[in-house]
Amino acid sequence: MSRTLPDWQNPDVMHIGREEPRASLIPFLNEKAALTGERGLSECYRLLNGTWDFYYSPVGQAPEDFQNPDYDYAGEGWDELPVPSNWQMHGYDKPQYTNVNYPIPFDPPFVPDDNPVGCYRRVFTLPEAWKNREVFLNFDGVNSAFYVWVNGEFVGFSKVSHMPSEFDITAHLCDGENVLAVMVYKWSDGTYLEDQDFWRLSGIFRDVYLLGVPTAHIRNAVVSAVPDEVFKNGLLSVQAELASFEGDQAATVRAKLFRNGKLIAEQAVSAAAQEGQSADAAFDIVVEDAKLWTAETPNLYQLLIELEQDDELVEVQRIDVGFRRVEIRDRQLFVNGRSVKLRGVNRHDTNSELGHVTPFESLVRDIELMKQNNINTVRTSHYPNDPRWLDLCDEYGLYVMDEADLETHGAAVLGEENGWSQISDGPEWEKAYVDRAERMVCRDVNHPSIIFWSLGNESGFGRNHIAMKKRILELDDSRPVHYEGERHNPVYDEQGVTVSDVKSTMYPWIEMPEEARKHPYFAKMKTLDEEGQDTEDPRPYFMCEYAHAMGLGPGSLKEYWETIYKYDRLIGGCVWEWVDHGILTETDDGEPFYAYGGDFGDYPNDGCFCVDALNYPDRTPHTGLIELKKAYEPVKFELIDPEKGMVRIRNLFAFRTLDDLDASWSLVCEGEELAHGRLDISGIAPYGEKTVQLGCNMPEKGESYIEIRVSEAFDQLWCERGHEVTATQLMLPGKPEITRVSAEDMESLDVEESETHIEIMGEDFSLLFERATGDLVSWIAAGNELIKAGPRVNLFRA
Repeated sequence: MSRTLPDWQNPDVMHIGREEPRASLIPFLNEKAALTGERGLSECYRLLNGTWDFYYSPVGQAPEDFQNPDYDYAGEGWDELPVPSNWQMHGYDKPQYTNVNYPIPFDPPFVPDDNPVGCYRRVFTLPEAWKNREVFLNFDGVNSAFYVWVNGEFVGFSKVSHMPSEFDITAHLCDGENVLAVMVYKWSDGTYLEDQDFWRLSGIFRDVYLLGVPTAHIRNAVVSAVPDEVFKNGLLSVQAELASFEGDQAATVRAKLFRNGKLIAEQAVSAAAQEGQSADAAFDIVVEDAKLWTAETPNLYQLLIELEQDDELVEVQRIDVGFRRVEIRDRQLFVNGRSVKLRGVNRHDTNSELGHVTPFESLVRDIELMKQNNINTVRTSHYPNDPRWLDLCDEYGLYVMDEADLETHGAAVLGEENGWSQISDGPEWEKAYVDRAERMVCRDVNHPSIIFWSLGNESGFGRNHIAMKKRILELDDSRPVHYEGERHNPVYDEQGVTVSDVKSTMYPWIEMPEEARKHPYFAKMKTLDEEGQDTEDPRPYFMCEYAHAMGLGPGSLKEYWETIYKYDRLIGGCVWEWVDHGILTETDDGEPFYAYGGDFGDYPNDGCFCVDALNYPDRTPHTGLIELKKAYEPVKFELIDPEKGMVRIRNLFAFRTLDDLDASWSLVCEGEELAHGRLDISGIAPYGEKTVQLGCNMPEKGESYIEIRVSEAFDQLWCERGHEVTATQLMLPGKPEITRVSAEDMESLDVEESETHIEIMGEDFSLLFERATGDLVSWIAAGNELIKAGPRVNLFRA
């Protein structure tokens, strides 16, 4: 890379003119609006989503001077395009699905000279109240690299598709109408770092908005909210960064903590800064008898950080606060002092009609389905998901593994020296790797739902991962770091510490965790004691992907979770994956169907491998999700004395009793209900158990079972009262009664034979067989045809 490279294929250029990364914060001008958390109520916020003017060039030739306000684009191929959107979903270019292979020739960091671009224009007018404010332009997600102009003046450039980019456009604005112009490149050097298993789609696919902030404002705020050592009181630390002071100004920064609208604590400090410089304000607040946050008990407080000058309120920032502590010790994962199991799934941002655009209604549907199906963990595969998703995880209660926007899977196939790890170990890529880690942590650090940072997916292993972890620890050392790819080439520092704080693998066979020491694939990561002897790997074991939900899969879920519950070290795993990536389209005859790789003439492609999830593309559950719900059930029942009807109840919640659940039972013998009643599951502590006796006599003969149904006793955020949490059938030892009929007592059968078929007919049925093959081709009973065709050998999943 000795020659000068253009910005979009130069790993040394992370951005031009972009603001430093910060937390996702929307400022308000009054306390009442801030407490709602509704960004639409903020007088500092203006959404630019909507219809934009759009020009597409497949060979990367943007119209000359298209960014200028007086550019006349009549009749030059311009059209309209919704923002956010992916331009392939609107007829420009075509969607391409590939899992491993890069969509471009492998020659990092170079991309094809014919690099398609999309040119966008939008006119906006600022509110009158914004005249004396600083104005920032925000893009939440653009694939893959883009330039920005305002009123014909260059503003900046940025990369990293799934990360926000913010630009200060104050100096470029004018009274009246302003023209925003954006040029998006389909491919960049970032394409080599974004080789995830998904549709390759381009454009501005997340929100675009303006922030008009007071001249003196709160630029950023980072919170740390942890319980004390006995998990009684909450310790809240706040670091607020103030910016854009005019002259020597003093200000008061006030922190107010609310719970359910009630003020819990308040603290104020003075801050001052020289002109053009920033100042910091710090708070330490103790909350007595704090309600702690977990995925089971998502208790949130509302923190308002208020900036006052001359006794007047200037600005308010709002952050949801959850008190929780994450620890790894004793080869287990602890949240608030209790060992937890992660019952998880992997989730992409995907929509069958919109591509990578995620409407809020779709996000809510996802989290309701996850909670309804006993899922408590989501891994954001393989990039930080839409920022609103994390807000929902905080509110509804899900543990999150937040994953950096990083995958170089194609290097494993097309690479030469050092194979899979050549990019991850290349020093010329270190800045790009660290940038992706830094921006993820800065954006998401305040979310209590995030309990892991992840360094990306399937990118081999190299020095750049080590640099990522070091930077993450500088920004936030309160969460463990995950990276599955470390197993390919484990590296230890001088203290014997690995990059990944958990031992992570993909798709282990069920016996593998149990027989970890017997198989070379699971070779222990060696550390040395003071005498130079090997010691046992101290880390817990996590399966970041363990069951592939393709076709009629996933299978063996029951067996996986029997193994996980058997060993403390096994902390759980995430199924691949949540929603099928099929794109809704039509045949030439207008028949709708879900398309997958190759259906658009895209090449290379990986066919139907993107249709491999627990839900159909419209988020209708597969049968696999029903099975997963059972495997993830939070309460289990065991029949310990069939004669007396004694049942042992086990609570698998780490933080909840079962008191807010209802349970009922029924006794069924040969299909007939003999008795039923309510089952008392109250008073069972987290991870506790108790034994109850059903008040009925057990049948001595016949096929019998006890059916138990557990449901929500109260309305929840994600479901209504009566939602079924789990259902169980406990078989009784009684043998089924069999009625034996002799041949003499059976109805006579008629047989008709022809040269090609044999037909057997009874009183109300007939069977037709082919002579040549023996195949059953028709089965009619009570006048109804029961089959379409006879049985065939199917080895698809062998």
